[in-house]
Amino acid sequence: MTPPVYEKKATALLFVDPYNDFLSEGGKIWPRVKEVAEEVDLIANLKRVDSAVRGAGIRVFVVPHRRWQPGDYECWCHPNPTQRAIMKRHSFARGEWGGDWHPDFAPPSRATSSSMSIGRKAASPIPISISSSASTASAMSSSSGCSPIPASSQPAAMRWSSATM
Repeated sequence: MTPPVYEKKATALLFVDPYNDFLSEGGKIWPRVKEVAEEVDLIANLKRVDSAVRGAGIRVFVVPHRRWQPGDYECWCHPNPTQRAIMKRHSFARGEWGGDWHPDFAPPSRATSSSMSIGRKAASPIPISISSSASTASAMSSSSGCSPIPASSQPAAMRWSSATM
């Protein structure tokens, strides 16, 4: 089977939620992911993926989860358990260290970012390579190869990418 070929100008890596709270010792979410992150050497693998993609001339977009700030979710009638936990522990708090980018994965200072998320995304950063000319996209995790994403997921992923353009 021949591996897929992606056009560089129509492909990007979407790097979801590279916050200190997820990826750094001392982060509010780190204790929940630490064991697996260390077992699969997550940071080193994410660095390799990022470096390979950039080295191939493919764009990288950092896709942020909403940063907590006072008042978030307080008027919601039915927050889900994840949103309740974010309210309680102030995960990814705007203006705090945990809500800042992990230093190895921060977008360039000239990049812009959105203060709002487009829904709740994955619980851990998963780079996603999307080709707009294909019917599928590939999700690359640090510990596995690529797996197809249905074409129906692409429009949402493309909207996510525009959040940091």
